[in-house]
Amino acid sequence: MIGFYNYTVILTYMAVMSAVVGITQLFKGRLLWAIVCLMLAGCCDMFDGKVARMKKDRTEREKVFGIQIDSLSDVICFGVFPAMFNYEVAVLAKVSLPIEIFSIFVSAYFSVAAVARLGYFNVVEEERQRETSENRKNYQGLPVTSIAMILPVAYIAKKYVEKAFDKTVYSIGLSVLLLIIALVIFLTTGKKKGKEKDSAKKSEEGAQQMVNENVAPVSGVNPTPEVAPAAPQAMPGMPEVAFATPDTNMN
Repeated sequence: MIGFYNYTVILTYMAVMSAVVGITQLFKGRLLWAIVCLMLAGCCDMFDGKVARMKKDRTEREKVFGIQIDSLSDVICFGVFPAMFNYEVAVLAKVSLPIEIFSIFVSAYFSVAAVARLGYFNVVEEERQRETSENRKNYQGLPVTSIAMILPVAYIAKKYVEKAFDKTVYSIGLSVLLLIIALVIFLTTGKKKGKEKDSAKKSEEGAQQMVNENVAPVSGVNPTPEVAPAAPQAMPGMPEVAFATPDTNMN
């Protein structure tokens, strides 16, 4: 059987199923049920890592599989699902063609941003787990899973925006919101925080200092080669005198 099916990945699979059910509800125009499914997927994603780490005897394959399957799940739950939600809002609002094209573009761009960030996370996380067994304490940039909290708030505002303006304004506003989130994801992915930069800089300085110490001359030793003293030369007009050189091989 392909894959792993122990309790460490159950919540991840449940998140995928919840997202797929939510997408089917979008096709029926049931935005509220879609938001409920998105929040459920967010809850599953919140605890799947903690449940996986409870299993202390995980093999290397299980660890790598967990990283990969979690990111693949996030692509569906927090990349494709919100993009479809944004487009369905535009369809239900019966917006004009230019606004619909803008909604399609934003949905596609948001999905690409989510895939790029999750792919980068996979690379960084595998490197980190090879170096240390400690749990991750912070993340770089804006996680794509944050959409599970942002989109429900945006849905709550839907009633008030449509009451004050109309459905088209809400559709445009939602697309702009997703575009901003996608830009933040793109611009912050791969950038280190201030503390991480300082730590990396100190590590580089320490490594350079060690290199300098290894090539520095030993204290008390003259690095310049010794030059043998020149033989004394005879004064003009005086007979040459032969100087005997001591035999170093004599006992």
